[in-house]
Amino acid sequence: MIFKSRIEPLTITLLRSLNARMQLSDEDFRNYTVLKKGFEGEQKSDKWLEGLSEGWLVLHDLLLEHNHSKFQIDTLLISQSKIYPLDVKNFEGDYYVEDDKWLTCTKRETKNPVHQLGRCELLFRSLLHDLGYHFPLESYLIFINPEFHLYITSINPSLVFHSQLNRFLKKLNTRPVNLKKKNTTNWLNN
Repeated sequence: MIFKSRIEPLTITLLRSLNARMQLSDEDFRNYTVLKKGFEGEQKSDKWLEGLSEGWLVLHDLLLEHNHSKFQIDTLLISQSKIYPLDVKNFEGDYYVEDDKWLTCTKRETKNPVHQLGRCELLFRSLLHDLGYHFPLESYLIFINPEFHLYITSINPSLVFHSQLNRFLKKLNTRPVNLKKKNTTNWLNN
C-alpha cells in the first residue's frame, strides 16, 4: 500500500519554468538537469516497485530531521518485522571505486553514495530509537539506470544494480509482510 506518493519537487518546477522563460546560469542549469534526472530515476523506481506484493507499506520521498541534521529517504518499505530504506541513484556511464572514492572514467570524483546511505541509515536508526521503535533496518542503494556500470573488486550486498532489480524484487516478495491496517495506523500515528 502506497501511503505517501512522490510529487515533483518545487525546485524542479521552478527551474523548469525559469528555463522556459530565460537562459539559466550554467550552475542553475546543471543543478536543474541533475535534480530532474534524479527525480526521473525515482519515478522509474516507483514504477518498478509496483511489482511488490500486497501488504507492504510504501512511503516515497521523505525529508526528515534528527539532531539538527536533515536527511532524505527516497523510498521506505515497511514490513511488520523490518524496514528497508532505499536510496535510488540514476547514475549513467562507467564509474569505478579507488581508495573509497567514486570516480567517473574521466576521473571526475562524485559523492560516495555508500557513505550517503550509511549516514542516512545512522540518522534514521537514531530517530526511530529516540521515538521508541527498535525495528531492524536493511538499507539498499538502487541503481535504476541500465546505462550505469560500476567497476569494483569487492561485493557489497547493499548495492542493487539494474540487472539485479527483478531478483531483488522477488527476494522482497518472499519476505513475510503481515502488515494489517491496524498495525499501519498505529505505527504512523505514533
